[in-house]
Amino acid sequence: MAPFHCLWMPFVCPPESSSKKSMNLSQTSNEKRRVHVENSIFNEYCQEITSNIPFDGKILFVQLPQFNVTSFDKQIALTKGYYVFPPTGIQYLCKSIKHYGFQLKVLDLNLEILKAFHTDNSFDPVDWPQIFEATLDEFAPTLVCFSCLFDVGIGPLLQAIRITRARESSITLAGGVIATYEWEKLIADDLCHFVIEGEGEIKLNYLLGALTGEGDLAAQPD
Repeated sequence: MAPFHCLWMPFVCPPESSSKKSMNLSQTSNEKRRVHVENSIFNEYCQEITSNIPFDGKILFVQLPQFNVTSFDKQIALTKGYYVFPPTGIQYLCKSIKHYGFQLKVLDLNLEILKAFHTDNSFDPVDWPQIFEATLDEFAPTLVCFSCLFDVGIGPLLQAIRITRARESSITLAGGVIATYEWEKLIADDLCHFVIEGEGEIKLNYLLGALTGEGDLAAQPD
């Protein structure tokens, strides 16, 4: 069964707002029946995924580098010239799923690369996978959520996803600006199990409900 995009296919995530005519409370019986069937397909897909990779509630959120690691300028780094944007979007996601009581960890690779360089000026940013894989080994997440904000992070995003998939021990999900625009490639190339387009708080909650079997897949959120 193919991976899912969390907005393009209605059975992946229910609508976020009743403002969309095809997704509001005035749906016809046929429309509601279609959503129910499609949600059932989505639920089946989630069961298939968790039968191979049991979800234990350990979620790793990864913010990809926000600068070009292949053209890293040591002098700029030494003078603290690289921006370090906090993973605000990830912080909102973590707060939105706090009620589940899951174990959550945030890996800000942008920050960790710069910290590694300042600790040891011989550190080469292209070796960032060492940091990522060390976190995978230590935390052992069963769901890894990637957030990529800028084009410069596309290469590391694809590399990080492939590293994770090769381990066959984590469900993969991509979100953020780049995933929103590149979801077709992420799905077509079977890189991610799930891709969320746009704002993710409601959709991630819906997905976690499906993965744990605790959600109401027929429910339409307000």
